[in-house]
Amino acid sequence: MLLILGSGVFAEARVVINEVMYDPVGTDTGWEWIELYNAGMESINLEGSYIQRGGSTFVTVFTFPHFILRSGRFVLVGESQITAAHFTATLVFQNGDGMTDGIRYVSADGSYTDTVLYDAPNTNQLPDDSGYPGTSFAPDVPAGYSLARIADGYDNDDCATDCLAETNPSPGLSNRVYCDYAISNPVLDQVFSVWQFRAYIVNCSIVSAQQPAQLTFMVNSVIYDVMDITPLAGGDSIQVVQHFPHAINQPLILAIDLYLPNDPSYANNTWSYHYQPPHSIHVRINEFLYLPETGKQEWIELRLSEVPTADHNLILKDLAQYQITVTIPAGSPPYIVLCNNPTALLNEYPSCPANSVVQVTGWIPLNNEADTMYLMDADGVVTDTVSYTGSATYRGVSLERDENADLPWRYCLDPEKGTPGRSNSISQTPPVMSGELALERSSFAPKRGETLRLFYHLPDNTSRINCYLYDLRGRKIKVLADDLAVTAQGVLEWDGRRSDGRLATRGLYIILWESMPAPRGKVLRRQITFSIRD
Repeated sequence: MLLILGSGVFAEARVVINEVMYDPVGTDTGWEWIELYNAGMESINLEGSYIQRGGSTFVTVFTFPHFILRSGRFVLVGESQITAAHFTATLVFQNGDGMTDGIRYVSADGSYTDTVLYDAPNTNQLPDDSGYPGTSFAPDVPAGYSLARIADGYDNDDCATDCLAETNPSPGLSNRVYCDYAISNPVLDQVFSVWQFRAYIVNCSIVSAQQPAQLTFMVNSVIYDVMDITPLAGGDSIQVVQHFPHAINQPLILAIDLYLPNDPSYANNTWSYHYQPPHSIHVRINEFLYLPETGKQEWIELRLSEVPTADHNLILKDLAQYQITVTIPAGSPPYIVLCNNPTALLNEYPSCPANSVVQVTGWIPLNNEADTMYLMDADGVVTDTVSYTGSATYRGVSLERDENADLPWRYCLDPEKGTPGRSNSISQTPPVMSGELALERSSFAPKRGETLRLFYHLPDNTSRINCYLYDLRGRKIKVLADDLAVTAQGVLEWDGRRSDGRLATRGLYIILWESMPAPRGKVLRRQITFSIRD
């Protein structure tokens, strides 16, 4: 493990005790073995090097004759019943049993050692490769288990982390690599009309995984998707995002399972979430004004699924943890508008019914650039979530849900620039689909608050899509989707802003669309031309 002398011994510094059977089932005699591995880049002649067992002290049990151990290869020394052994010897390794025992490989000139100490305490002060009594110990394995490196040749000079108990010994063959993967920091919330799951897949081990893992998503006991996770290096992680189109007013049981072959700890490989909609009216955030004109106020509109028969208490909170408590009175209309000054709001929006406005004490100051609002019931359970990215171009214009629940948020199209207390504005009718893709319009004016909507109708239940926007010089100006998981039908919407936040200028532009059935299949590619006008 450690090189205890200086120069001249590097040729043997990578021979390690890779796996050892010191406690076979039943009688030990004839069934013990030790496997060495050359983890270096050069072949090594083992002639004169030797193996020792340690109990009260280290005693030599085998000396190698001339034998060339090539790089990346194994040599197996076993007792009489080990037919695959390269060499036969009487090893009589100690079994631990409540105190430290050890096994050691020593180079012919004694300048290099590799020592494995197992069990505790170190009553006999057996030294490790530093020459001092060892303080880090591998586990004392049960009968029939081997003591193995966590990966072939892995040597961090720490017996406690370098070795583990192997249930399936592999004398003369590669060790199984045990990587502990975990689902870390899982978050599930609502983004527009879908649930969004986010988490990190973490390799908690210090060795790299040798195989990909699989992340399985089950929605209400039915497999929704299986995601491949590329092999991760030790300590590395990768973020995963998955969307589930599932109505907020319907029960949801989400079960997530992470499978990696030989993962030693399954407890951190699963995550589940059970959502039961409250047995009361359903309320969602329907429209809000985050950037009012100078001297005017912000407001939030809620939509109720039915007329409440009793007072209904809610909590609204933003990303900065500001929150207000709201009481919706019994008999309220389907649209409720929250604000600080009802009189000023009714003056600004004469079409708003007066009985829709509820004055609140305090306020959650909506961020002009971006924010997230959480709507919770009286018990603090989140029932609706809205995230948005603001734009100074739309000062005084509200953000509203499209009445079609499958479509995203958009800026209000009504001449009053907001529809508090009444139905949201009506956009153009979605185009008749003659193929997989269709634009709502071939030309639009972002400066007037118009948006471009691309509808898709794909043949598969789930797909992954890319959607990039280019100008005529071939420069990518906006990414609308990048490996996004979607259902068969939906829409992408663009407000005319480039990736740098500036409005795109008038002219012709190109949409590049790519979609592929999940998890794999034939790629569909399309190009669509549209124009921006003033």
